[in-house]
Amino acid sequence: MLWRHRRRPRWWSELSGTPRGPAMSGLTVSGIGAGITSGCLDIGDGRHIRMRFGCRAAHSTSTAATTIAAAIGVRRVGRVFLPVHCFSGDNGCMDHRQAGRYWEANALAWTRLARQGWDVYRDAVNTPAFLDLLPDIAGKRGLDVGCGEGHNTRLFADRGARMFAIDIAPTFVRFAAEIEQTEPRSIRYAVASAQELPFAHGAFDFVTAAMSLMDLPDHALALQEIHRVLRSGGFLQFSITHPCFSPPHRRLLRTPEGQAYAVEVGRYFERVDGRIDRWLFSAAPQEAKAGLKPFEMPVFHRTLAEWLNAIIQAGFILERVAEPKADDETARRVLAVEDTRVVAYFLHLRCRKP
Repeated sequence: MLWRHRRRPRWWSELSGTPRGPAMSGLTVSGIGAGITSGCLDIGDGRHIRMRFGCRAAHSTSTAATTIAAAIGVRRVGRVFLPVHCFSGDNGCMDHRQAGRYWEANALAWTRLARQGWDVYRDAVNTPAFLDLLPDIAGKRGLDVGCGEGHNTRLFADRGARMFAIDIAPTFVRFAAEIEQTEPRSIRYAVASAQELPFAHGAFDFVTAAMSLMDLPDHALALQEIHRVLRSGGFLQFSITHPCFSPPHRRLLRTPEGQAYAVEVGRYFERVDGRIDRWLFSAAPQEAKAGLKPFEMPVFHRTLAEWLNAIIQAGFILERVAEPKADDETARRVLAVEDTRVVAYFLHLRCRKP
């Protein structure tokens, strides 16, 4: 839910369709992921902050706002209010807020290793293919859903798009915002869930979601939300792990010499709702992983038919599909991604709102 009141960021009023009030600096951080049923905190110019939760509102100095925030379970870090608690959900059935808490716990280690260059499947295969599929976005207003620490969002902004980005994990958003402070691209970041987008109908020309929608308990609801915030004629482009080759049972087969030649898969039609997988980037050396806990990744397996039907039911028209793999030169240069030539690890789709 988007709270509307007199003091809010300039970009927030632009996207909500409400009259523009005095401009505010900083980020708008929603209550999603902080254990708050509804509402948001608008972080102002350091003098006044207005907070509203349900039917209660407080308009006070920053010091008083920090005190109130502590009482409702969030704390102030710089100019951003972040959750101070998290809990583990039922691994057999969890909602998007519980899944988000796992991502919040992963964010520090994920960002550290990715920025050191160990997310090789993203850097060598997935992102280059995603950018090749992406239409011209120069001058267009875009939303990046599940932005993480902002890597892909910055690439979209470098192509001339006016980018907004959300992630359910506050630590990811904080890391992304820190780079925006030192390397400005006019990107606006906020904490929010893809299943509850805090934007008005038709606010964006395009939406991207790179390897994020498959981490949601309700991908169909997220697609409906994205459809809602797109203007007529706008497009969604997203990537997911390929559902045909990442079912509950999956095993990479190698020759005695260690070369990947096949993938054994099974239990494809078995629905998975929050199983926790634990791992770190396999390309990272032990010294890079030293002291880091494995990621805990909630898994939500859906069949290919479920994904395609959700796209259709949301009101989209499917436009392009791609299954990227490493080319010969990339496979020689980055040996870790050679196995993407065996089966399709990723599925890229572009669809349009009529």
